[in-house]
Amino acid sequence: MMTAGGLMLWAEPEAATATGRQTTAGHAELVLMAAALLILLTSYRTVVAGHRWMLTVALVVVVMTAAVTVLRFLGVGRFLGAAVGLLIELMLLGWIFGPLGQLDNLTAAAWSTIVEEQAPVVASRPVVMVVAAAFGALVLLFDLLVRANRATIGTTGVLLLCVYATPPFISGTSASPWIFVAVAALWLVIVRGRTAIGSATRRVRQAPAVIVAAAGLGAALVAPSVLPDIQAVATSWGHTPPQVFGRGINPMVELGANLRRNSSLTVLTYRTELTEPAYLKVATLTEFTGKTWRPNSDYSFARFETGLLFDSDIEVTQRETKIKIESLRSNLLPVPYPATSVEDVDGRVRWERTGQTIELADGVDSRGQNYIVQSLEVKPTADQLRALPDTVPHDIQPFVGVDIPRGSDAAYAEIKSTAQEITADEPTTYDKAKALQDYLRTSGGFQYSETAPVRDGYDGNGIDVLAEFLKVKAGYCVHFSSAMAVMARSVGIPSRIAVGYAPGDRGEFVDGDPVYTVRSENLHAWTEIWITGAGWVRFDPTTGIGQATSLEEEAADAPASADDTGSAPTDRANDPDRSALDDPTARDSTATDDQLGRSAVAALIVMAGFFALPLAVRQIRRRWRTRSNASVNAGWREVEDTARDFGLAVAPTQTARSFARRLVNSTGVDADALRRLLSLVESTRYGRGAADSTARLDTLRVVGTIAGSAPRRDRWRALLLPRSLVSRRTPLPDHEV
Repeated sequence: MMTAGGLMLWAEPEAATATGRQTTAGHAELVLMAAALLILLTSYRTVVAGHRWMLTVALVVVVMTAAVTVLRFLGVGRFLGAAVGLLIELMLLGWIFGPLGQLDNLTAAAWSTIVEEQAPVVASRPVVMVVAAAFGALVLLFDLLVRANRATIGTTGVLLLCVYATPPFISGTSASPWIFVAVAALWLVIVRGRTAIGSATRRVRQAPAVIVAAAGLGAALVAPSVLPDIQAVATSWGHTPPQVFGRGINPMVELGANLRRNSSLTVLTYRTELTEPAYLKVATLTEFTGKTWRPNSDYSFARFETGLLFDSDIEVTQRETKIKIESLRSNLLPVPYPATSVEDVDGRVRWERTGQTIELADGVDSRGQNYIVQSLEVKPTADQLRALPDTVPHDIQPFVGVDIPRGSDAAYAEIKSTAQEITADEPTTYDKAKALQDYLRTSGGFQYSETAPVRDGYDGNGIDVLAEFLKVKAGYCVHFSSAMAVMARSVGIPSRIAVGYAPGDRGEFVDGDPVYTVRSENLHAWTEIWITGAGWVRFDPTTGIGQATSLEEEAADAPASADDTGSAPTDRANDPDRSALDDPTARDSTATDDQLGRSAVAALIVMAGFFALPLAVRQIRRRWRTRSNASVNAGWREVEDTARDFGLAVAPTQTARSFARRLVNSTGVDADALRRLLSLVESTRYGRGAADSTARLDTLRVVGTIAGSAPRRDRWRALLLPRSLVSRRTPLPDHEV
């Protein structure tokens, strides 16, 4: 033992030091795990498009790491801490993504996106929420494993490996090996720290461990070049779809998924004798289940639609279209409607009676096909269609039916009411159909957006979705075409949906015919309306896409607008109002990302305020105890609390002198100032102590030297996480009693 300033100096017990090392090591392990998760997060760009959404996920990881660190610091049990951490995560997700009651709906929407779409998916609110929730849950799981009594470091390594392997498994794109190296190095640091605890009194040879670790990382980098490619086992979600509009694929789902892809490819080129650019049909959807549109083979009894009886006054001409497939892979061939024959196809073809579409047989697909299609160009005038009867033949009756799912009656009633209001003053089937088209395309105030439906949670084409679409008035061709078809059926007009490609962009002329280029973003859906005597007439209600159906009027008062004449397709690439929607780089700055970013920043500010609260309370308490007229005992309590903040326990039965001895022994406190303050405290407690103007200064000097002699890390921890706010007097270790 030694003395300094009249006080006993005792050596700090080694057991207490080891305990402190274990606690510090646990905190360090958790921070390293969080750093590994943030590194792994960068590899998920192959799963979710863009990069701004990572800010939201990173915020959740950082906040959850801070939360579990605070809970551990406060001495909360392992499982209770996990439960409290889960509650904190739910509150954080609710703050960023909306009320807690909506999280279930967001999860369902995210699951629908994951099942139906191709990676990388749009960074919609539901998808980002699921990713953020998963990474936050990983923080809680890692905390449980790190705090376990038995060594579970191997399990944490397996979990990190699973997180690393998930993006390649989904997208089929290999992850960067440097991400693996960085995460593996962090994990090896954790392993080294775990094995070093309790070995402070002996030297451990580290060179063999370093060599083994380096060899393992090197082998992991070399292994991918000699092992089977991970793409061979990747799931179907994430691949470029092998068959667009192929067997077993719902065309409406594929259309939405492909429109939101980040790539733009030339699908095909064509030149045609048609007087207007061609809509190229791939599939015809006839049955509406109330949830979605789909083909129905039950209509196979129907007559070939090229054999339809057209009114004798309607002009019908056969035209030729030459189509060259560039990058499309499908078992269905895009053709103008109604096609009558196809030539030069490599392989056998099957005709679909309903819709006059063509399917390739015997496993042949459309890649590299260069074929010629003969089709009918039917050109009635508006007055000719108005003069036709409104009767519906028996074999067309199924195209009027609507199956209403349970719970969707109110939504369907709204759709029907809207359709009746729009068509109330229209006398014929043609006029009613044109009124519906014009309402959706021009007069109703609708906007085209491929991302708004995902962000607002109404992506799809069921009755409930369509009712919401008519309120929000923003969507893409799936919503427009489906809304018009359902509204038409609700007022007794036969309708169906055609899926394929809008006309594309006109280029140079070859042999007197213009050549059109169709790209992947020209995927489209439109509505076909049955008019007896004219067959299935195309109407395109999607605003800003393709060309509206506006037939020649025999007595026109004024020239029609460019959108109504149908003289040329709208070029989406040159439309300034829509370029941001179709540009992959611009999509990252859509309202979805901005909204998530603002929510993340707001949550960060709130959480920063939450974690700054202990600092504020502690500073207020210190200023109150060290004010000019504060008592000596108040100053001594501040000294005790400062010692607690730096990890020095204070027992309820310990005398002031005993505590002072431990304080001098364990910290770099100013012993002279502490001796003077202790004398005043003992005089006050055990006698008639007189006030001393130096008590406040000595208190501040003692508190300052305790903090000043501590390591920087301990000073930050005492400042941000003061133990004295939650930990009052605690029992001393047995060797100090």
